[in-house]
Amino acid sequence: MDGATRCTQRKYSTANPVIFLLSLSSIVRTMHIFQPPVTGIDRCSNYFLGHYDFDWASIFLDMFSRKLDKLRVQNSAFPRYLPDVSADMLIAHLPELGKRIWFECSSDNYPYGLQYILHDHAVQAEPSFVRCGSLSIKHSLRVKEPFSR
Repeated sequence: MDGATRCTQRKYSTANPVIFLLSLSSIVRTMHIFQPPVTGIDRCSNYFLGHYDFDWASIFLDMFSRKLDKLRVQNSAFPRYLPDVSADMLIAHLPELGKRIWFECSSDNYPYGLQYILHDHAVQAEPSFVRCGSLSIKHSLRVKEPFSR
């Protein structure tokens, strides 16, 4: 394939998304998680993958401690799934993992225009998802790298 990356897209449903994500992050380097809107669940809920008020930051950190080094989480339907304290935890700890992290998630936690460098990782908040902003934490060598690569 001359250096081209093979990409496989699949839709999964599982009773325990945490175990599934941790297992999958042990065998893949790149992952895109998309949470569609769910009828009957308020947009202001802290909802993601069947869980309310769950500590996703710890799961994302655990995923990055495995083979995974590139993650996009798209949850514009429920942008409050990641509270401020969780987003702050990701900002503080992802750059300390010793990997060239590429992380982007839907988030309205920070004002647009936030931009700084922390341990060779660019931290940015910008309006990049539909109906929602984004928080990104990317190693300085990966800042311009698109997700689809």
